[in-house]
Amino acid sequence: MDNKHNFITLTHHFIFSPKDFLTIKYTSEENYRHSWFVFLAVLCLFLGFYLAIFPTLSTLINQSFQANEIDYTTDMNTLIMMITLVLGIVQFTSMVLVSFFIIHIIGILFGGVATTKEFFPSFIYSIIPIGIKFTILIIFSFFLGSDFSFSVIFPNSQQPFDVLLNITIDPFFWWSTILGCIALKQIHQISYKKAIIIITITMSLGIISLFSSSLFL
Repeated sequence: MDNKHNFITLTHHFIFSPKDFLTIKYTSEENYRHSWFVFLAVLCLFLGFYLAIFPTLSTLINQSFQANEIDYTTDMNTLIMMITLVLGIVQFTSMVLVSFFIIHIIGILFGGVATTKEFFPSFIYSIIPIGIKFTILIIFSFFLGSDFSFSVIFPNSQQPFDVLLNITIDPFFWWSTILGCIALKQIHQISYKKAIIIITITMSLGIISLFSSSLFL
């Protein structure tokens, strides 16, 4: 990597000038490969968060088993932890890839010109704030306990309105959303107005999905 584009410089651009960051990365020959490294890094942080809150999950599962008079053994605890990690991989991967394809397809319908391979890296860079969030929550779990980190993502009430409120007051969610909007505008070469509309449509689909799923709970 050129000294002009070292890690500190890229970090500065990412935080204070995302447009310049995307321009630098877009012209990099290893842009696509680096994006997969970012994807895997954020996935690992996501799974690390699940491990950090697993003591709380284990307690809740144990209480449920006791209520049904079922023994919760150490082997069963290990099995559930492995299942949780597998489901975490499926959840994270499907969430990111489905969001990517929806935004990319709508971007093309709105006059975007980027190919899938061109837009993918920039979209993946926009989830870095989510990785930062999980890093902070993992650190908090060591000092404030598993319960605290668990409560940030899973509030006591899981009603759709409460879950939606929990998302909308999340600064990392908005940071990631803004980066996604910039990436969409830059790589697909559309206006910010169209980019905002596309992101709004995607968020609306997510909200509709959230409220629809609540009907079956």
